[in-house]
Amino acid sequence: MNLEHFTPFGQLTIFLYIYMVKFDKMTASVFTFVFSRLRQISIGLLTLFLANVSLVSNGQSIGIWKTFVILNTNNAGNDYFDLLANTALYDFDGQHLGNYSNTQSIVIAGGESHTNKCNGGDVYGSTLYYRVYPTTGTPGSFTSLSLGFVSNDGGTCGGDQTWAKTDNTTNILTGLPNGTYYLEVYSEATGNQPTVYASNNGANYKATFTILNAVSSLFTQITAVRNVHQQVDVSWQVQNESSIDHYELEHSLNGSGFSRIQVVGKNANVGAVSLYQYQDPASLNSAHFYRVKAVGLNGSAQYSAIAKVNPTKSTTGIHVYPNPAMGNAINVFFDNATAETYQVRLSNVAGQIVYTNRWNIQAGEANHDLQPNVYLQPGVYALQLTSSNGESRVVKVVVR
Repeated sequence: MNLEHFTPFGQLTIFLYIYMVKFDKMTASVFTFVFSRLRQISIGLLTLFLANVSLVSNGQSIGIWKTFVILNTNNAGNDYFDLLANTALYDFDGQHLGNYSNTQSIVIAGGESHTNKCNGGDVYGSTLYYRVYPTTGTPGSFTSLSLGFVSNDGGTCGGDQTWAKTDNTTNILTGLPNGTYYLEVYSEATGNQPTVYASNNGANYKATFTILNAVSSLFTQITAVRNVHQQVDVSWQVQNESSIDHYELEHSLNGSGFSRIQVVGKNANVGAVSLYQYQDPASLNSAHFYRVKAVGLNGSAQYSAIAKVNPTKSTTGIHVYPNPAMGNAINVFFDNATAETYQVRLSNVAGQIVYTNRWNIQAGEANHDLQPNVYLQPGVYALQLTSSNGESRVVKVVVR
């Protein structure tokens, strides 16, 4: 018997068998049983190996060699993004698609897959999968889009094919609150061979986009009133600040040409009521108009109503002190005076003039002594001051 005709495993088995026969017949009978079982196992393994060799030799295969996702942003038309591809188009993976409000749109119009098949391999169809979730959140389930057959394209094995869908209408921005999101996609091809994937080595393809919804603030009130210090207190109230970045208080002298006079950060009371105040040292002799511009996180703006403060007439304050006066000691004080010449007359209740003079008053504050030439009897007197334009002011004076 020539052992060279046996495999190494067979040679080892025969050697052990002969050795055991020489050693012990009982042991040899046991070993005969073991050898029989090993032989059955060897035949099974050989059969499986030959079957595998036959499968490989057939060379059946399917694959995906190029894929795209198709997006339609704000109805601007379909744009193709590279997934498993190397073209002049934008790469989808790692792309930031931009900032949007959910009144805008990113429509997943579909996708395109280019597949191949060789040596009896056959592709039955291709599917694009996508999902949207916050970058800080937990991913949900995928949504599938079946890609229809488009064409046979030849190729090395004569089995290249194109599958595509371009008319889906799903807007992924609908209903999304503010935040940054992932749009994650991958595609697959199925056939008479195991399913193949274009999935970025299992990590899938991910782009991001940010939702910055339009200003949702609701102005509930704006007022402008002049306080006791003759400054204007402007206040406004809002009901919701969830999408606001800041406020800009604007001022105008005519109600149309507004300019910014103050920037105020938001209180961040989401869903609650917030009150803001600002004090403007506005002049007294003109009207003043105020409005508030609420600037959203995405740069959009919403304006409040306009609040108006009317001009305050600048008048000279005339004060007598002490009042009641004692005898002829009467002092007259001019507050906030403008330069003016006054005709001054003091008369009693009977209308008799007991004092007359002409006073030249300088702008600002002025103090004058009233010194009649006659003794003033106790009683009530009227001090009349008439300006150069004929306007008269009368102040009651009591003498004790």
